[in-house]
Amino acid sequence: MAAMNLPDIRKEIDQIDKQMVDLFMKRMEASKKVASYKKENNLPVYDPSREREKLAQVAAQAGRGLQTYTDSLYTLMFELSRTYQDTHICDDSPLAAKINNAIANTQ
Repeated sequence: MAAMNLPDIRKEIDQIDKQMVDLFMKRMEASKKVASYKKENNLPVYDPSREREKLAQVAAQAGRGLQTYTDSLYTLMFELSRTYQDTHICDDSPLAAKINNAIANTQ
């Protein structure tokens, strides 16, 4: 097998990143649907047992060498999903206004 050069490796990473963004967008759209369900059923956005269950699943899938990294990645995704859900459950709430303002002013 021929050795890859740095530009080729970076091109591969760029392709993976594009797929990850596409999947992230799909995940956030699904999160929006979860928010609608939770709003209709008066359920809280935060579900710690679901998050613990999911962290265990992805840690097992990734294996020991990447468990710390998958924990970090998914913990951040959970936070982003909860924030996104909050903005869709409480579109006119002061919290939603603060979140939208923070997002708009983040560079």
